[in-house]
Amino acid sequence: LIDALRMPQELLAEALWEALKAEPEVRAGALLWIARVLSGAGRAEAVRLFDQGLAEARSCSAGSRGYLLQNAAPIGATITPGAADALAAEAAIGPSGRYVPMKLVFAMLSHGHETEGIEYLSRLEASENYPFEAAEQAFGTMKADAIRLAAFRSALRAMRHCMADPQ
Repeated sequence: LIDALRMPQELLAEALWEALKAEPEVRAGALLWIARVLSGAGRAEAVRLFDQGLAEARSCSAGSRGYLLQNAAPIGATITPGAADALAAEAAIGPSGRYVPMKLVFAMLSHGHETEGIEYLSRLEASENYPFEAAEQAFGTMKADAIRLAAFRSALRAMRHCMADPQ
């Protein structure tokens, strides 16, 4: 049993060592995912590695940076859900950036951050990128009436926006 518990730590240490020697794009992605794995055991270390990976991603070329940030946003939402707004704004670039809000909400909901996911939904601006699919799932988890009402209003604003300006 001791060896089974030690093995994941050794694998993570080896992965971190390899990541730190890698090219910036690989290093950034690896640090982000290692942070995600660590978030279940040590939040402070996970936040530190996530921030380091995010800094690496921001220093990459434009194409790599966009891809890395779009993947960093849902990872970050599982580690520090309060930072979802800033991460989403930074990651919502290019055509695939429109999926970032949906990925964020699903990540928060699936990692036990229901309240933060619903609060994030309630703050979203009305746009064609509103994550209706994620909102539908989130509405089933809501318990607080005030948050539920704010999230429903946000979804209605987005629906009206889409109906007024169909694409």
